[in-house]
Amino acid sequence: MPYCKNCNQIISKFDTDICPYCGTPHPIESGYKTMDMTKRYDQFGNQSPLYRSRSQKTAAILAMATGPFGGHFFYVRKPVAGIIAILATLLIVGGVACALIFGASLNPALAILIPLAGVWLCHIVYGILFLKTNSPKDGNGEFLR
Repeated sequence: MPYCKNCNQIISKFDTDICPYCGTPHPIESGYKTMDMTKRYDQFGNQSPLYRSRSQKTAAILAMATGPFGGHFFYVRKPVAGIIAILATLLIVGGVACALIFGASLNPALAILIPLAGVWLCHIVYGILFLKTNSPKDGNGEFLR
């Protein structure tokens, strides 16, 4: 908003002939320009990119395909849960494989494949149930699309 050069009152930019408060002719300075607010305030801000939501279907497919390795947790931005999934898989598969190797005298390759298949089957069921979940959220608290 421009100011009157005589009384310093805020006036409309259309009051170029006479000041409505003091009656001064031509109250606005001759070089007055209105401020371009689009240059002063960036509406979207270039500092942060727009958020792109993750897909629920992709997370479910990753849970079924890479479940024991936590791929779906890393996809939905939950890296701590992904690391826990990897460690849990290693502990479960390693523990059951050791028990099968030393307790049942099973072939080591078969002793590793049996618990790994069991863990994978659990993640396939988890992926199917994840598709049925209403409005799941990612690690940032945003809903998956």
